Amino acid sequence: MVTGRTTFSICRQSHATRQTSPPQTQHIGNLYEPGCERPTTTAQGFQSLEEAQRTSEDAPVKVKENTTKQGATTHIQRNSNQGSREDEENLARGYEPLTAAGRQHAPFDTRPPERVRVGSDVTGPQNGRTHRSRTLCNSDATCVEASENIRQYLENVRKTLQARAHPRIEAVVTSEEDPLSLIEARGDPRNVQGRHAPQRHSKVDVTHNRRFPSNLHRRQVASKTIFAKLFSTEYDYVNAAIDVTVREDHQRENRQRRRYVERVRQKLEQDWPIYTPHMPKLELSWATGISELETALAWLQNRDLYVNLLRHRKKSRRRQFNNIAMEPHIQQFVDADIIEIADERKISAWYRLIVETRDLNDLWKRLGFPYTDLPQMDHIRELTLTSDIISCADLKCYYYQLPLDEAVRNFFGIKIGKRVFRLTRLPMGATISVYVAHTISSYMHRQLLPRNTPCMTYIDNWYSKGNNVNHYDKCIAKLSENTAGTKMTILGVDVDTTEKTIRLGSKYARHVPFLRAAMDRELTHTEMWKVLGVVMRFVLVAARPLHDKYFLLCMIRRASRNLAMDETGELWNKPLHCSPAEKHQLKQLVQEACEMKTYKIVTTTMSKDPTVLFTDASAKAWGVVRLEQSTMKITSGKLPEMPIHEGEAQAVVEGLEDCRHSQAVAIIVDNTIVAQAIVKGHSTNKVVNHLCEIIATWPVRISIAWVPSEENWADGPSRSKQVRLAEIESLQFQPAKQWLSVCVAASPTNNNE
Repeated sequence: MVTGRTTFSICRQSHATRQTSPPQTQHIGNLYEPGCERPTTTAQGFQSLEEAQRTSEDAPVKVKENTTKQGATTHIQRNSNQGSREDEENLARGYEPLTAAGRQHAPFDTRPPERVRVGSDVTGPQNGRTHRSRTLCNSDATCVEASENIRQYLENVRKTLQARAHPRIEAVVTSEEDPLSLIEARGDPRNVQGRHAPQRHSKVDVTHNRRFPSNLHRRQVASKTIFAKLFSTEYDYVNAAIDVTVREDHQRENRQRRRYVERVRQKLEQDWPIYTPHMPKLELSWATGISELETALAWLQNRDLYVNLLRHRKKSRRRQFNNIAMEPHIQQFVDADIIEIADERKISAWYRLIVETRDLNDLWKRLGFPYTDLPQMDHIRELTLTSDIISCADLKCYYYQLPLDEAVRNFFGIKIGKRVFRLTRLPMGATISVYVAHTISSYMHRQLLPRNTPCMTYIDNWYSKGNNVNHYDKCIAKLSENTAGTKMTILGVDVDTTEKTIRLGSKYARHVPFLRAAMDRELTHTEMWKVLGVVMRFVLVAARPLHDKYFLLCMIRRASRNLAMDETGELWNKPLHCSPAEKHQLKQLVQEACEMKTYKIVTTTMSKDPTVLFTDASAKAWGVVRLEQSTMKITSGKLPEMPIHEGEAQAVVEGLEDCRHSQAVAIIVDNTIVAQAIVKGHSTNKVVNHLCEIIATWPVRISIAWVPSEENWADGPSRSKQVRLAEIESLQFQPAKQWLSVCVAASPTNNNE
């Protein structure tokens, strides 16, 4: 199979050049004219569908026997009272819905469902035009400025091309043949489960004939541990043999209690000291007038929020936890004003002391809670690049400085031995605590600094540009650290503002002997997670793509799934079995991390005039629109049968073939799977992961942006249609994950330690 490759080019030329064209070139005058004759294709089977629609609805439909070897004759009996045209017309008129009474159910809502984004501050529907994909947003001012410049550049190109009487625009079409078949390059696409329907000439599965539903009575069991064998034979639905084993409640509770007491005794034998300083309460009367700040304070002071949260969970179902290990330290917590004696009858929700909260956490996660944005590695790089001196401050025992109001303390009850207490400070294990603490800390940090000072807040850690030690001294909260300098440690990463370098800090360097010794033996789940914690931090510091570590990612997903399904907690101490390929890839990353190299930081902004690349794919073809300086090039080619995201990835690969000499490349796609993979640097799909590998080793900077399909200029060429120069409302680019930041522009310095 040979795929065709058609290229359209629109360029600015002189009058003499336009008068003489090459002999192999054909001029097209109405490339953008409306009403062009477009090729259409008719799929097989439409005629039989029309005949089926013209059949009377009241009469049963009998499928004729097929002479080909497709299986036995099938008879379909249709109920005249269901699915008739009268019912469809009544539904289309939109009758008033009936009110459900008793066991009667109301009709289904005919309105189209709205897709609501999860984990974002936008609660409206995501319709593809008003809201963009928040996962591809970047708040950096440089990226926003570059995105706006590219959008303005595309708007100017669109207006220029739509000017019919422009004297310096000419449409030229050429034809090229690609000798490489996509099937040979990718493999047989039939092995991939795609979105197309199965073949028509397949045998009919008759294993469902003569089956009858069995009357199995549901029973209420007392434990989640059920071992049931529902069927004695494969298709015996009538004589179902059920064998249920249920553990008694008292047996399960005694077993869990014995395990808990054993763990507590092991912890008590270690005799670690408990740090409970008496911290003054933070005065929060200044926190008014800002909606986000008032929302955070409401969880510290407003009782109604907790009442509404717990209204659907009965008090008898709220779990209590007996903290045996804390009995020797009761007076220490009371003196530190962390807990206080409470009346058990007034406690509304229970907590496991300091470790975590259960009932409130479950309800917060189920009903939704406000999210907050914590700084990432890109923010550390940006602050280091733009600063000559960095100031650092740390809030001492910050959670213990945030007081709980008297009205909400009964929702934070704890039981130590046989005595009942309640928390007076914000607990560390509550789901809402990170949002509350980070929001208050962020606004408190901004008020201390001069206006427009670049800063970064990570809950109780403050970092800012310049020497702001005197400003931090005015903080109303108690600080444990307040320093400034050119060499600082930011969230465990050592940065140098003079040399503009970054490396893993001493927090991770102390684990190097353990990492090297761990690769020679089998690791438990706990040890593996410790290894992955250091390795993944190195990946972020070195900006290392993971496209070549597919087996390692599979191992991480497998281990995460097993740990999530483990209810006993015993899996953490069991060995994690890895294949040789998984162990080899992990060992390679560990060796790179143990080198503790120093990497030079470079800016990720693109040039002012990058090559803009629109790519798109349909079920049968791919299309690319390339804009470079004053030239537009339109390319398209055929695609074999494959999933749509693989076709989109192949379109990007085809578009990059003509960008070898570009200074920078800005890719615009309408597929979120491809866009996310380019940003992350890897994918679980083989074709998309191959694209990530190409981009990771590309010699120039590449950025990616997502647009809706109606704004993608390559949508027309991918469907054998003319280019539709749609107006682009906004663009938000993110840098692709490339080895460029490590090997070329940010190569390791010579002073490796």
